[in-house]
Amino acid sequence: MPSPIPLTKPGFRRDLVFVDDVVEALSIAAGPVLLDPGELLHIGTGVQSTNEDTVHAIEEACGRRIAVSGTDYPPRDSDTTNWVCNPAKAERMLGWRARHSLAEGIAKTVQWMIATRDAYQSGQALSAASS
Repeated sequence: MPSPIPLTKPGFRRDLVFVDDVVEALSIAAGPVLLDPGELLHIGTGVQSTNEDTVHAIEEACGRRIAVSGTDYPPRDSDTTNWVCNPAKAERMLGWRARHSLAEGIAKTVQWMIATRDAYQSGQALSAASS
């Protein structure tokens, strides 16, 4: 049985955005949209999720329980209890919004990992990524 995953104490929240949504936002921003140099946009969902929310979404996507040991992982100096984006400006300037919830993004990630598992176990995916 795998060792329990250490989590920080309850209460830490983050705005977790699915990588496909981030790539879409960056692709739009790199296109014909006129942004001032250094323009700051929040690319996120505007929704906070806890470590426990994330573990639950992974459990749902995998169809099995995950052993955790809460409060064992020390927070970093930069950690605050709440990090959340305000994506309104990105929506206004890029016409972009995150399209995936935490659960949807994790489910897609798990599906991708299952589909590519053999390539990673044989090292093929790592060779392709470095070439």
